[in-house]
Amino acid sequence: MIKIRKKIALVIILFLAARINIIAQPDKNLQNKFMLAQSYEQSGQLEKAKTIFEEVYNAEPKNSQYVFALNNIYIKLKMYEPSISILEKHILNFPKDIDTYGLLGSSYYLMDNKNKAYETWDKGTQVTPNSIGGYRVIVNYVLENRLFDKAIEILNKGASVSSDPTIFSFDLARLHYMTMNFSAAAEEYCKILANKPENLEAVKREIVKYIDKHDALNQSIPVIEKYSDKNAHIAFLELLSFIYTQAEYFDKAFEIIKEIENTTTKNGSRVFTFAEEMYKQNYFEIAASAYNFVIEKYPNSSFVTHSKVGFAKTYEQTLNQKFLSDNLWKTYSFRSLIPAEEYSSIFKIYDEIIQTPKHGSPVIEAMYRVATIKFEKLQQYNEAEEIYIDLIATLPSSDFAMLAYDKLAKISIFNNKLDFAFDYLDKIVKSNTKLSGLKNSALYYQAKINFWRGKFFESIELLKNITKNLSDDYANNAIELSILINTTKGDSINLVEYARADLLAEQYKFQESAEIFNTLAINPKLFLINTLSKYKYAEMCIALSNYNLAIESLEDIVNNENLDLLNDKSLFLLAETYFFGINNKDKAFAICQKILESYPNSLFTSKTRELIIKIQNTSENI
Repeated sequence: MIKIRKKIALVIILFLAARINIIAQPDKNLQNKFMLAQSYEQSGQLEKAKTIFEEVYNAEPKNSQYVFALNNIYIKLKMYEPSISILEKHILNFPKDIDTYGLLGSSYYLMDNKNKAYETWDKGTQVTPNSIGGYRVIVNYVLENRLFDKAIEILNKGASVSSDPTIFSFDLARLHYMTMNFSAAAEEYCKILANKPENLEAVKREIVKYIDKHDALNQSIPVIEKYSDKNAHIAFLELLSFIYTQAEYFDKAFEIIKEIENTTTKNGSRVFTFAEEMYKQNYFEIAASAYNFVIEKYPNSSFVTHSKVGFAKTYEQTLNQKFLSDNLWKTYSFRSLIPAEEYSSIFKIYDEIIQTPKHGSPVIEAMYRVATIKFEKLQQYNEAEEIYIDLIATLPSSDFAMLAYDKLAKISIFNNKLDFAFDYLDKIVKSNTKLSGLKNSALYYQAKINFWRGKFFESIELLKNITKNLSDDYANNAIELSILINTTKGDSINLVEYARADLLAEQYKFQESAEIFNTLAINPKLFLINTLSKYKYAEMCIALSNYNLAIESLEDIVNNENLDLLNDKSLFLLAETYFFGINNKDKAFAICQKILESYPNSLFTSKTRELIIKIQNTSENI
């Protein structure tokens, strides 16, 4: 009897389980209709989609998927009352569903019932009043409607019930700076640091996003100063030095940096880092002060030698600005000879570094700087060459050795020792240097050397390696040279003459170069060589300050309707010559406008815009 009862019970259980399974399975027909409605919606047939969505919703009104899909259609069709109706019913069925409150508030807002929208969103936050996630959900719906002030209000309420009062500070700060309330944003970031100083870098990253906006610095600085006065943590000093630097209050930033140094490492490292940052940003006066502070305050620090190098480099830059050439716009120009005595103090600092027992990177850099001054500023080529060679022997695999090879190659080109120059450049090409652009520069000049020597096939093979990456700085020059060689190699006699003139230009023999280019330029039978020679002749005339001859040659190019290869390039150089060379601003401006109108995709577009700004600024200052 007991066995029979057990069997009956088992049958009943299996029947009920099967029944429950049948009930739990979704109506496949409804799902198919739902997907059909979705396809109508995606194709823009909203009325058809609405009809089917309403059908599936009426069949299962408690199905959240159907409710939200139908609501979305109602919103797209601006049927706000039906939207509100189905959402209110859904809240009755699922009173804890925060998303429904969010959607309902949006529907009220869209039908221009702002008060009801705010009331609904506030109710949504109270569904689970101690849940931080709930506040975030509602805020997302509020932000979709770009109601920043309401979003700030809700986040502040959420923060007030949280055990962590800064839980929403990053969100609040972003909303504040989006609404141009930068002081409130700074307040939130300071709250974050007061609670969690380890968030300093994250705070700085956020501040950078808006600090260049109008009045952002003026509003932020007093807030950060206030918190820094009240809070002894180093993070506030770091933030204050950062904000002073952004505002270019460098003296104030330096004072804070010294205070940080005095309370942390006490070896000059923090001041040295500040000096390096200032040097990279071309603020040489404050950089020099910071380098000198390390030298005098921490004489036994490992940063002293590096600081001496930095101090000497800032002195160099000051001299460069003092003797700044007016010829920077020129492709080719004579090097201005600066009196050697101007560099005596700099050499004294560098020599002191070079004499130190440890031949580390500061010593190598000092050697490089001395050689480069002698080469580029004083034109003492032999002395520079000796120092570069000594530097390479001291530390042959260093980046400064690679830079020295580059300078040695240029000296060798100047002295017409092309085989030596090629070998120096080969050292760079075969090295593992990571210096940006140095390898491609070496490849390009190797190709040029082959070109100058009449080895046109070898030159083309090297140029191919450069043109693989069109974003490289040398790619455009490599393309131009490749076109010249490939197009005119059949006329080897004139191509060799062009190459000879090009080498003379590299060797600062501009008058000799100009004569050869002019001979090629006046020969109309040479086609491409003729046009390129006109451009190069113009560059030589500019180097020699014969601006009217340059203008004549460039105008001859741009007026040639048969060849458009160099028109934008020639027009830009023509504009520069009118502006910088003969001070004809009106003519220069008109040519710039022609470039932008006729060649909107030119490589010279951005440079043209920069030149227009210079012209306008010069005109305003008259």
